[in-house]
Amino acid sequence: MSEMDAIIAGTANGARALGVYHVTGSLTRGKNADMIVIDGDPLKNIYDISVDKMDMIIKDGEEMLRYKDKK
Repeated sequence: MSEMDAIIAGTANGARALGVYHVTGSLTRGKNADMIVIDGDPLKNIYDISVDKMDMIIKDGEEMLRYKDKK
């Protein structure tokens, strides 16, 4: 499985399986803007999606948590 396939499995396909793809699971106009901002490139290294690499959490389009001075 490629890195992109793993990301899609955990986001869009996960939302489809739970029956909530109409509101979440992809960055699409009209859906909840829930995402994490990471310091890394998960398309090159899927392990960049980790708490240690997280810079910010965004829920419903609003910044919920910003990790400062994490290093």
